[in-house]
Amino acid sequence: MRAAYVTTYDPADVRAWSGLGYYISRCLELAGIVVERVGPLPRRIHQLSRLRQLEAKLQRRGYPLDRDPDVTRAYAAEVERRLTSVSLDVVFSPGTIPIAYLQGRHPTAFWADATFGGMLDLYREYGRGRLSRRAIRVGSELDARALDRAAVALYASEWAAWSAIEYHGADPERVKVVPFGANMPVDHGRDEVGRLVSARPHDRCRLLFVGVDWIRKGGDLAVEVTRALNEQGLPTELHVVGSSPTETDHDAQPWLHRHGFVDKTTKDGSRLLRRLYSGAHFLIHPARAECFGVVFSEAAAHGVVPLATRVGGIPTAVRDGETGALFDVSASADDYADYIQRLLADRAGYERRALAAFDDYKRRLSWEAAAEAVGKHLGRLV
Repeated sequence: MRAAYVTTYDPADVRAWSGLGYYISRCLELAGIVVERVGPLPRRIHQLSRLRQLEAKLQRRGYPLDRDPDVTRAYAAEVERRLTSVSLDVVFSPGTIPIAYLQGRHPTAFWADATFGGMLDLYREYGRGRLSRRAIRVGSELDARALDRAAVALYASEWAAWSAIEYHGADPERVKVVPFGANMPVDHGRDEVGRLVSARPHDRCRLLFVGVDWIRKGGDLAVEVTRALNEQGLPTELHVVGSSPTETDHDAQPWLHRHGFVDKTTKDGSRLLRRLYSGAHFLIHPARAECFGVVFSEAAAHGVVPLATRVGGIPTAVRDGETGALFDVSASADDYADYIQRLLADRAGYERRALAAFDDYKRRLSWEAAAEAVGKHLGRLV
C-alpha cells in the first residue's frame, strides 16, 4: 500500500507538533505502508484572507488564517499539483487542514487528536468570546468537509471521535479511535520496568510534571500538591520539564527541581528524560484542557502512574482506577495528596498499578499497537 503523507510543516522535523507528525509517519511505515512525504506546504495568504482577519481584529476577535478557506484551498491545490504523476492508494494527513479541499481521485484519511468543535470553549484561544463568528463558521465547515471527504477518520481519543460525530456530522462507521504512542524510543520490556518500579523509594515520593504550557497543563496545582504532601510529612520532590513555574509558585522551594526544555532528540536530552520517567512514582498532569497527551504514553512506557483531570481526551489515555487516577478539574491539591498517600501506603498496590500502566502501553499506547490498528483500518481502503 502506498500513501501520500501530507503535512503543512516538514514531516521529517521531529520537533514539529511535539514530534507527532514525525512519529505518525514512522507508524505508517511500521504498518508496512510505503510513505510518500508531501510537505512542508507553502502558506499562500490572499488579500481577502487578510481582510477577514482585519475585520475580526476590529471586533477584538481572532481569525486563525490556517483555517481560512482560501488558504486551505491553496494547500489542497499544491498537494494535487505534487501528486499529479504519483501512484497512490490513499492520501493521508495528521490533520484536516491540508486535505479538506482536495478534489483528486484518491481516497483520503487523517489521524488527529481533536476536532474544531471539540476545542471550542475547551481551549482559551478557542473560546467563543475570542474568535469571530466567521472564524467559528469556517473552522467548523473545514472539519465537516474533511470528514465528509474522508474514507476513514482516525482520532486519538473517544472524546475526539464523539465530537466528530456530534459537532460535525461524521458518519460513525468511518470514525475510529487509535491512541498515539510515545514520542521517544522505547526498547525495554516488562521485566526491566518491574525493576524500575521496585527501585523507587519507599519513604519519599517523586512527582514529574511535563508540559510547555504551565497554566493550561496545571503546573500551579502540581506545585500545591507537592507542598501539601511535604506539609503532611511525606518528603516529596517535583521535577518540572518543559516549562517554568512562576515566581509565586516556586518560592525557591528545595523540593522543586526545574529542568526547563529538554530536547529528547539529543542523546543528553533523551537520557535525562528517561531518568526522570524511570525514577518518578507519578506523572502529575492536572490539565484544564488537553486533547490527548503523549506524556501519558511516555509515562506508561516507564511504568509511571498518571494523575490527571477528567477532561478532553485524557480518559482514553488514562484508565481511571486501572492504570492511574482521574480527578475533576475542580479537585483540590488535598484531593491529589490524599490519593497519593493512600496508594503509596499500599506498596504492593502501587506496584501493580505501575505495571498495569506499562501493560496498557504495550496493548494500546505504543506505536507498534497503533501501527497494527492503522494498518487494519487503511488496508480496507485498497
